[in-house]
Amino acid sequence: MGKKKLGMMILALLASAYGNNGQPNAPNGESEDFSSGESEDGVASKSISYEKLYQTSVFLGGSITEGLSYHDVLDEENVLAGVGKTAEFALKEDVDRLVSRMPEHIYIQQGSDDILWPKQSAE
Repeated sequence: MGKKKLGMMILALLASAYGNNGQPNAPNGESEDFSSGESEDGVASKSISYEKLYQTSVFLGGSITEGLSYHDVLDEENVLAGVGKTAEFALKEDVDRLVSRMPEHIYIQQGSDDILWPKQSAE
């Protein structure tokens, strides 16, 4: 499986929980054609430019979210993520950067790395 295809699958999984099929409105009110087509092998495909569709969005999260820019699905400026990034680290390191980008949409995938960090017991 190619890096681009894997990245597009990650994007589809992250965005599927959001309204409007996980897709924000086209930028500047433009009308986009996101209809499915068929590739030469008969498999349905979509001709979507995720970079353009999500150009006013920021994805915040851990390593899964980081895969969106690593696999060239989204520009790095649309992803604030890192391997092992917990919610606490994201609050400390990413909130100011997130605010400075002034996104129209924010997609958050946080918490899976938090389970790995031990909790201090109350004494």
